[in-house]
Amino acid sequence: MIVLQTADPFQLIRAGYVTPAMPKLRPITYSWAVYVEGMPAKFVGIIDNAPDEQTAIARAIVEYDVPPNESGRLMALRRRD
Repeated sequence: MIVLQTADPFQLIRAGYVTPAMPKLRPITYSWAVYVEGMPAKFVGIIDNAPDEQTAIARAIVEYDVPPNESGRLMALRRRD
């Protein structure tokens, strides 16, 4: 049995005896404002907790009953925090 006497936990990590514990990270999500492109752009609604633009657009189509002729012209802009 090997007994390591050190006060520096980073020395154990560098030596490979101990692996550092990784914190549990939650996925990064944003709030998005969804519009139909045009002149002027038509506001559809706000989508919360979407990780990216494509997910926000897909959720807006379902949540706001966007008609098929407008679903191809949607754009999502990330809102400021």
